[in-house]
Amino acid sequence: LSITRSCEFSSLNRSDRIINVDGNTTRVIKIGNSDRFDMMFGTPYAIIDPQAFDGSGVKTLHLSFNTSNHTSNEASNYGRILLTPESFVGLDLDSLSLKGTDLTLNRDGLSPLRSLNHLTLKSCNIVEVPTILLMSFPKLQSLILSHNNMTVVHHNGFESLQHLWYLDLSSNNITTFESGCFNGLEELERLDLSGNSFILLPDAFEGLPKLLELHVRNCPNLKEIDANAFRATPTLTALTISGTGLRSLQPGVFDGLLRLKWLQLSDNQINRIRKNLFNKLESLEYLFLDNNRIMRMESHAFSRLNLRYLGLSYQSPMDSDTFHVQRQVIENRTFDGLTVDIISMVGTFNPNITPAAFDGLIAGLVDLHCANLGNIETDIFIGLNVRKLDLRLNRISIIVADAFKEAVVEELDLSFNSVKITDYPSWGLSETALVTI
Repeated sequence: LSITRSCEFSSLNRSDRIINVDGNTTRVIKIGNSDRFDMMFGTPYAIIDPQAFDGSGVKTLHLSFNTSNHTSNEASNYGRILLTPESFVGLDLDSLSLKGTDLTLNRDGLSPLRSLNHLTLKSCNIVEVPTILLMSFPKLQSLILSHNNMTVVHHNGFESLQHLWYLDLSSNNITTFESGCFNGLEELERLDLSGNSFILLPDAFEGLPKLLELHVRNCPNLKEIDANAFRATPTLTALTISGTGLRSLQPGVFDGLLRLKWLQLSDNQINRIRKNLFNKLESLEYLFLDNNRIMRMESHAFSRLNLRYLGLSYQSPMDSDTFHVQRQVIENRTFDGLTVDIISMVGTFNPNITPAAFDGLIAGLVDLHCANLGNIETDIFIGLNVRKLDLRLNRISIIVADAFKEAVVEELDLSFNSVKITDYPSWGLSETALVTI
C-alpha cells in the first residue's frame, strides 16, 4: 500500500493516531482485527509521532519506502524515518521490518521494543553492525541485515544477542571477519554470508557451538577456504558454498564435519577432486559438484561415502593458466567405495573415462546421458554394480563384446544412439537385464 495522505491500520483500540509523511498528515484508520501491519511510504520522508501505535495490538510491523521514482542521487535512494523516543511506546512487537530506510540507528527510537524477537533492517544504508542498537533487544531470535553497506564484521559485534538462532548478513560488501566477530552467538543455528566481497573464508566461526547451516552463495571474489575454517563448527548439517571463484579444496578441510548431511559446492571454479577429500563425512547424504571446471577426479575421490545423490553434471574443464578447454579425466577407481542412490554426470562433453573408473561403485542410477560418449570398450564399466545405467543421447555406435561381462547392470538405456540391437547378446549383460534402444 503506497501511502501519501492516508493509510489503513489494523486493530486500533483507541482514537485515530497520526503519522506525518513528508510534511503531510496521514490519518490511521481503525479496521479489522489483524495483528500485522504493512505500510509502504510513497514519499521520501516520514515522522512517526509519539505513541502512534499505542493500543493497536499490532505484533508484526513492516515499514518500507518506495524510492523507485526518486532521483538517482545515492542519498535519495533511501527514505528517511524520524523516530522519537516515544514512537513505539505501548507497542509490544514480536517482529519489526524496516526496508529502504536511511535510519539513524540509536537506542532511543527503538528502545521500547525490548520484547522484539525478529528484526529486519534491509537496504537501510548500514555501514557497520549496529552493536549498541542491538543491545536494546535481549530476546532477539532472528536478525536480517541484508542489502546494506557493511565491509567489516568487528570483534564482539553481536555479543549481546544470546538467544539469536538466525543471522543474515547477505548482500553487503563484507571483506573482513575479525577474530571473535561471532562471540556471544551461542544459540545461532543458521548463518547466511552470501553476496559479499571476501576473498578468503576464514577461521572465524569460534563461539558458534550450535551452528547447523552456513550459506555462502554468489561471492565471486572468494578464492580460498582456510584449512581450519570449519574446525570450530562440528555441528554443521548443511553447508553451501556456490557461485564463487573457488578453484581448489584443501585436503582435510571438511574432515571435522561428521554430522554434515548436505554439501552444496556447485557453480564454482573447482578444477580437481582429490583422493579422500570427502571420506570423513560419514553422515553426508547429498553432495553437489555440478557446474564446476573439474579436469580430474582422482582414484578413491568418493570412497567411504553412502549418498542419496551425487551431482557431477555440466563440467567445463579449463586450464587455469592457459584458459584452454580440457578433456575431463576420470581416473581408475574414482568411485571405489561409494554407495549412492543417484549419480548424475550429465552434459560434460566427452569425458576421458579410464579403465575401471567405476570399479567398486554401487548405485541405483548412473546417469551419463548427453555426455557425447563414443564407443564402449571392454574395461570402462568393470566392477560397476548398478540398477540402471542411463546412456541416452550419446553417439554410441559400437559396444564391444563382453563390455559388461564384469559389471552388474539390471537396466541399460541406450535410446537415441546408433548402436544396433542385434549386437545385444554379445555385450555380456545378464539374461534378465532390461535393455532399451
